[in-house]
Amino acid sequence: MDNKELILAVKALEVEKVIDPEVLYTTIEAAIVSGIKKKQISDYKNEVKDTVEVAKPQYENLKAILDRETGKIDIYLLRTVVEEVTDELNEISVKEAKEKYHVFEIGSLVREPIKVDTKTMGRMVAQTAKQIITQKIREIERNNLYEEFAKKEKDIVTCVVTRKSLVEKGHLKDKKGHAILDSEGHPIVKEVYNVFLAINNGEFILPPDEQIENEIYTIGQRLKVYVINVKKTTKAPIVTISRRHKELIKRLFELEVPEIYDGTVVIKDIAREAGSRSKISVYSSNEEVDPIGACIGPKGARIGNVLQEIGQDTEPGEKIDIIVYSENPAIYIENALAPAKILDIRLNEDAKEAKVLVAKDVFSLAIGKDGQNVRLAARLTGWKIDIVSDEMVSSLDDVSMGSPEKEILEERAEAVVETIKDEDTGGGTDSED
Repeated sequence: MDNKELILAVKALEVEKVIDPEVLYTTIEAAIVSGIKKKQISDYKNEVKDTVEVAKPQYENLKAILDRETGKIDIYLLRTVVEEVTDELNEISVKEAKEKYHVFEIGSLVREPIKVDTKTMGRMVAQTAKQIITQKIREIERNNLYEEFAKKEKDIVTCVVTRKSLVEKGHLKDKKGHAILDSEGHPIVKEVYNVFLAINNGEFILPPDEQIENEIYTIGQRLKVYVINVKKTTKAPIVTISRRHKELIKRLFELEVPEIYDGTVVIKDIAREAGSRSKISVYSSNEEVDPIGACIGPKGARIGNVLQEIGQDTEPGEKIDIIVYSENPAIYIENALAPAKILDIRLNEDAKEAKVLVAKDVFSLAIGKDGQNVRLAARLTGWKIDIVSDEMVSSLDDVSMGSPEKEILEERAEAVVETIKDEDTGGGTDSED
């Protein structure tokens, strides 16, 4: 079998698919052997004997050797050296092995060339070889894809939207579960899609649960996603990607802020409600470097690039609060509640609970719309935070941690919050200041 085109095809695959040519050569050799065996069995069943060498199915120990330069393929029968021959096709006597091949040890294998009729063998061998080689190439591509993404696990990759598949169709709702109406009073229809993304040589799904709320995806759009994990399977690797994950924020800042990339500025914690608001705490290992200023950048360029990436199609877009981390829990909690200013704070370190006193006019700011500001602050710091207005008490000395007064204060706080909401929204769903 002389096939220089085969060598050219292997070299082309080496460049196109980034596949080790030696893997392909050994696969081709194994495929040829498989094809010959298949042809033997076919001939035997149909009692067709094209050649003496391949007419019977007893040829089991075959070996094909492909010349890497010329493409010439030689077929050999591997025969075991034995004291007494019981299978003439697969065994050879030690005497004959000594005379023909200078092999003296019983149990050794001798390689004996055999002739193959290429006219009768070609079609079946080629068909079997093609199937095996195609399967091997797909296996190599899957392995390459897995290895490529395994390196990207817990990191971000850039991808392109290729298509969308409708999952469900419903009405857009507010936080209370009420349908949001358009200017004409009709419910706004919300369509939920699986978004397919092309990443290098693979296509992966961005499911609704990992999408940014209200973000619109268009065919051909380029965006960045966070690779949560990569699992190897018998088929294509399963890659879980996300636009909602809080680590996406961290990786984006690492790309935009050199001081974070080199470790001068460190992101300590992140609390995120994707598409709406995030809080991140930072600190600097160099007293001369302002961690917040480094993250914001000249004229807000650095944080602006991050915001554009995570809210490029949402309205009004995700906001990011950057605060300074402190090992002092009281200072850390105070910073986390920004932009609200606090009057006093008391801590129960055993229960990790904090009671914070604020002025009446900043109470709604400290709580945030639907409790978002205090909720994110609690997630960021890891403390349970209760906000108390000076309208309720004049001093936190009047309130004991875990005392019966706590339930009364919470009920009064909830009543104040509901009053503030009604005043702010006028019964509607207005956005936060």
